[in-house]
Amino acid sequence: MSGGRRIFRLGDEAYEVESFVHGDQVELHGDPNTSFTFRRMDGDRIEVVSNGEPIRARFFRDGDVLWLHAGGKTHRFEVEVPGRSRAHGAAATRDDVLAPMTGTVREVRVAAGDQVSLGDPVVVMEAMKMEHVLKAPRDGVVAEIRCEAGAQAEAQSVLLRLEATES
Repeated sequence: MSGGRRIFRLGDEAYEVESFVHGDQVELHGDPNTSFTFRRMDGDRIEVVSNGEPIRARFFRDGDVLWLHAGGKTHRFEVEVPGRSRAHGAAATRDDVLAPMTGTVREVRVAAGDQVSLGDPVVVMEAMKMEHVLKAPRDGVVAEIRCEAGAQAEAQSVLLRLEATES
């Protein structure tokens, strides 16, 4: 990612920021509450500085999405160029729930035929000694479940598929 204006998404919130790249360090500056510095450490470790406080985390990158795991929580960061379509399309139109990284499926919270809404928890995984609750990327009906509790899931494997609700 080179410098310039970007849209920075943290969960459901979006912020317009200015980005600066300095080697292994990326800075995002918006208003005082949306300034972050990401500095790659070694392997899958990263340091995030927010409000002057450094936080060490593990990360996994999926295209323009950066998954950070720190303090027992998972955070999803996404940065995009204004006016450019995202490589994977908007999350709200995706039909698949993917494993963000290799791990163990701990719980499947839905069954085929269940109605789900955007953000509903559907699968719980354990990876890197942390629990990750995967959520429905849009409203829909669970069309197919491709995992079960106790099974290993590879990064980016499809855990379940959604289909549009019948009107």
